[in-house]
Amino acid sequence: MNTQYSQYDNQKICSIYDMLIIGKGFLISDMKATGIIAEYNPFHKGHACHIAKTREITGADCVIVVMSGNFVQRGEPAIMDKYARARAALLNGADIVIELASVSAVGSAQYFAAGGVGILKNMQADALCFGSESGDITPFLTASSLLLNRKSELDPLIHKYVKGGSSYPLARSRAIQQDSESTALLSDTKQPVDLAELSNLFCLPNNILGLEYCMEIILQNAAITPFTIKRTDSGYHDTTLHGQFASASAIRNAINANNAAFLDFLPENTHDFIKEYFNCYPPVFINDFSDMIRFELMKMNDMVFDQNQKSSRVADLPEFLQNKLLSHVKDAFSVTQLIEAVKSKDLTYTRISRALLHLLLGITERDYHTLKENPCPYIRVLGLNKTGQAYLAGIKKSLTCPLIVKPADYKEYLSKDIFASDIYNLVLSRKSGCKTVSDYRREIIKEQSI
Repeated sequence: MNTQYSQYDNQKICSIYDMLIIGKGFLISDMKATGIIAEYNPFHKGHACHIAKTREITGADCVIVVMSGNFVQRGEPAIMDKYARARAALLNGADIVIELASVSAVGSAQYFAAGGVGILKNMQADALCFGSESGDITPFLTASSLLLNRKSELDPLIHKYVKGGSSYPLARSRAIQQDSESTALLSDTKQPVDLAELSNLFCLPNNILGLEYCMEIILQNAAITPFTIKRTDSGYHDTTLHGQFASASAIRNAINANNAAFLDFLPENTHDFIKEYFNCYPPVFINDFSDMIRFELMKMNDMVFDQNQKSSRVADLPEFLQNKLLSHVKDAFSVTQLIEAVKSKDLTYTRISRALLHLLLGITERDYHTLKENPCPYIRVLGLNKTGQAYLAGIKKSLTCPLIVKPADYKEYLSKDIFASDIYNLVLSRKSGCKTVSDYRREIIKEQSI
């Protein structure tokens, strides 16, 4: 993909600090920033609409996108690499794109939210705007406060329902409905939460993340105001192209089927460079990593599970799940076959896929313990425009963690992320027959303000 990138190191960004007024005519110190936490797998028209509405309803001067890298939360690789997806976002309203660390990006909803909110807090974002099936922020605020305030009472109930086979989101919903004081608190507000709709609030995919964002804002004591925009047209799990906005799942299916109609659902200003990207690099899917994952799994065959070494164990891969996977690994020719053979009512496809991705990327229980203690150990910039440059210049001196624009200078921070990119690039180069560029040598994407 022949795109023009421009490297900006800390010194160059700092030099902009002396600017008093930027293109739109406001002082840097007056800039209002709003954050979006996303995967953009791939970036489509619905995402462009979300950015535009986010800027409108929050009055943002600068839109900061915290975006997953080359692997995503459902336990799969991104269909396009992070640089292509970041460029699409910058072409369609984002001012800064920050990479969400791989440990957060491939974690469950609470870890995904913790990393994203942690970055936005450090970036001094005033607001966070997320898409949801609900479209009303009040239930999220009420439910998130309730879950935290009555944690000691609700956790045993949640554990009971999970043990009984319920998914964690459904278990939370059932726990609240069983706890009389919780239901009373939900009803005794200026805008009561409809208990009949509680399972939708807790169990629909975008609502789940929105609830975790609101909880993390409270837990991290972040001065961030949450907003939500109702999703329209295609649902999260829709698999066919239709309507004005197709789901990312439907678009990925179309790309996998070589159906060029997927371009109709992407912003027109991305068509040329995306076609150029796919002419060089084919889309990447989880089965492209089958041999790697099966090899890593078989290496664990003789591992002895030591409770005293729990922190160094692969995250979300308990002994019983490992044994189930090992019993099928030799007969499964792909990751999807392996997951289908193992999944059950209490072991969802996504949970197993995420556990296998943790195995592949070397993500351990210790990594998640560290993440909860420090949700934002660094800020890695993937791309920005002039507005983004000016905003970074204005806040840089008050950041509480390293701002990384040259990965080679921060190897000790980025080891997990660089390894994830190296694994991704191994598959990408094998499938394409083209060389890939190491993260250490990739330059920040620069786009002009729109």
